[in-house]
Amino acid sequence: MPMNHKPDQRTPWNELAKMIGSIGRASFANDCLAFINTRVRVDHLALFGFDRALQPLFLGGASPPDKNIVTATGQQYIRYFYMSDPNLSYINRHRHDRPTPLMLRLKAEQISNPQYREHIYKRKGLLDRVSWIGSTEGNWYSANLYRDNNSGYYRDEELALFRELGGTLCAALEQHTKIVTPNLSQTDQQLSIDYLEKLVIELRSGLTGREIAVCARALSGMTRKGIALDLGIKPTTVATLTQRAYAKLNVSSLNELFALCLRAITLSGDGRLGLDGE
Repeated sequence: MPMNHKPDQRTPWNELAKMIGSIGRASFANDCLAFINTRVRVDHLALFGFDRALQPLFLGGASPPDKNIVTATGQQYIRYFYMSDPNLSYINRHRHDRPTPLMLRLKAEQISNPQYREHIYKRKGLLDRVSWIGSTEGNWYSANLYRDNNSGYYRDEELALFRELGGTLCAALEQHTKIVTPNLSQTDQQLSIDYLEKLVIELRSGLTGREIAVCARALSGMTRKGIALDLGIKPTTVATLTQRAYAKLNVSSLNELFALCLRAITLSGDGRLGLDGE
């Protein structure tokens, strides 16, 4: 090899190594998307775990910087629409089995629930989805790989490439789920506002009580108007409190706030972050 040869920094092997190295970390979703994009164009990635009661838990997501929609969409999915997802029907049928990971496809026009189709797909410009679904130690996971209107539907040859990637991708997803899901599931309960407030407090950035309350409700998937109604304040006040909290936390978006919380959980060792009142 010539001494001046420089390897391509975007080769599948380099991106695969980064993805494996980030298993269990907040950067996993971004590195996973980067690896997949060395083979197939994917615009957005959302990762979910399902506890033994089949409640979904958002484990992370990735989007282009100018289309940062995954976290808010993921929380809407958990709060309102996951029961309408064919993925859940498959998991429910096989919840006591451990089948080989399966690839499922869902186009926007195939969604029977009009609100699910409108809020999760149409308003976000999403067109097509491929999901890898599997289970590990009683917990299920799904990786949802979206294409938006600009990229168009997945082609047959791209679906074939997804199948080739399946073994590698699902092996990484299983390990990530093993690490992250126990910390997030909190004995098989969905993330409550109370838990989220305690989690934000543990970030220790000098947030006021109102700033903590606003951040927790945003993480739960509430809209600005919903937060205002819940706290009895104006939407403009919610916006101001959000900006102040983000400045103190050194983040600029809800997705970055969620990643910060996920990283704190992952690095906490026992996963409790002192949330049991100790």
